[in-house]
Amino acid sequence: RSGIVYFGDDDNGYHVQLFSEMRKIKRIGTMGVAFVGGATHERCRVNTTTGKVDLMYTNWVAGRRFPIDMASFAFHTDLLKGKKPPRFEIAARPG
Repeated sequence: RSGIVYFGDDDNGYHVQLFSEMRKIKRIGTMGVAFVGGATHERCRVNTTTGKVDLMYTNWVAGRRFPIDMASFAFHTDLLKGKKPPRFEIAARPG
């Protein structure tokens, strides 16, 4: 089966329309998140020519490759087909 993986954050509120919009994701989708780390919002800018993220508006970069809130992206499970199972480490580096 296939579907969308979204890491909802327990301290956020969600509008029901968000989930309808996520159903349209073909590969990876990003969405803005409000009131993150003292900022009014955090979001990605997508280049309309390439379809790739070219800028991230965030207050906390801290050397992270993708400095976005966990609730600001989702991906389609088709991206996992033929890949090794993902590993989630308890002792992972923060950020």
